[in-house]
Amino acid sequence: MYDPNEHNWLYHQQLIRGDLKGFTDLADKVPAKSTYCNFTAGVLKRHHGKISDSLQEFRSLMKENDSAKLETVQAASRSLFLLGRYKAAADSLNQIDKAKESSDWKHHLYLGQCYKAAGHPDKASKHFSKSLEKSPNVDAYVEMADSASSSADRSKALESIKKGLELFPESHKLSLKHGEITTDSLLITRRALPETDLNYAMQFLRLATESYSDASLMLGALLQRTSAEKAIVCYRDVYNENPASPQLWNNLGVLCIQKGKKLAAMACFRRATYIDPMFWKAWLNLAMFYLRNGQLVGAFNAFSHVLSLHRNAFIFNLFAVNLQLLGQMENAAKAFKKSKRMESELADINERLTCLQNRFVFYANYEGMSSGETKADFKKNLTKKLAEEKQAIYSESPRYLEPELEKRLNTFFAEFGMVI
Repeated sequence: MYDPNEHNWLYHQQLIRGDLKGFTDLADKVPAKSTYCNFTAGVLKRHHGKISDSLQEFRSLMKENDSAKLETVQAASRSLFLLGRYKAAADSLNQIDKAKESSDWKHHLYLGQCYKAAGHPDKASKHFSKSLEKSPNVDAYVEMADSASSSADRSKALESIKKGLELFPESHKLSLKHGEITTDSLLITRRALPETDLNYAMQFLRLATESYSDASLMLGALLQRTSAEKAIVCYRDVYNENPASPQLWNNLGVLCIQKGKKLAAMACFRRATYIDPMFWKAWLNLAMFYLRNGQLVGAFNAFSHVLSLHRNAFIFNLFAVNLQLLGQMENAAKAFKKSKRMESELADINERLTCLQNRFVFYANYEGMSSGETKADFKKNLTKKLAEEKQAIYSESPRYLEPELEKRLNTFFAEFGMVI
């Protein structure tokens, strides 16, 4: 009687050699495939981008064989996650929780990733913590830092990364994340970081460049704040490795603007959008470039591309300014209202202030004065609106009460005739 498992050692031998064609040929020759063969075939299909086929393979295996059902469910949930079916993936993993007495760190990591992608950050953080309790691992530390960064708690994100680096000092992934968080902090607050933090960020990013070209881009973005020449050296390394990187050309465009080379900046942004038409940041930079230089129709077309790919309060606000300059006041008012509804989601204080300023300038110049109010009533209403805005901002997030940010907000409100 034929036993399908008798060829398992041969399958394993082919995989160790890296001979995938040999594995496939052997699987086609045998009268009946073993569970090991079918499971491995599903994993290989997923590895080569055939996610739907791999899911079918795992589902067929679950119907035919119950002996390795839990491992197959876990593999199927990974395929569901890659297909964007996050809730179904989380439900599959929760079935394993009910069946098994205890789960390993990978199980909680995958479950946390599913909840994170499905928009449940609290559940995601809970499972990332459980993953670390089971066994400290790089991926869980990175995910914890990501969760903290997305809620604008950068100090907690850095704390998580530093804990990970104490255990895994040579991890390129943790080094890259440390540099990314520090760079974001610098670019978002537009302030000078302490020298120690800056040196740490550069040190970790240089370590990460050994494995990730993205680290060179990030290091270049950080160096743009201090030395354009050093930034160019980093970008040259990225160009040698990947000349078709849209992020590279986008960063070069920003660098050209800093150096006052407008035509070169426009060429870089346009090249970035040509290489990757789905890269919304390059489209946004191109739109802002056109807007600043009075090319309103070009800006309108670029903003249309951006809004089809990505939407937030800052983009809608700039689009409203573009409409305002084109004379479309009603559409501009609608865009400003949409921007206001989304402003609480903005993490960048400079973007928040830009949105406020543009919106109140529009109100002061068009909406308020055109409503037939007297000058005294208009000033009274403007003061009331500003007071409501200040209260709303401070109630949304305690980070706006930090001394530096509070000072900038007070300066902004004072500019509109309201001393706080």
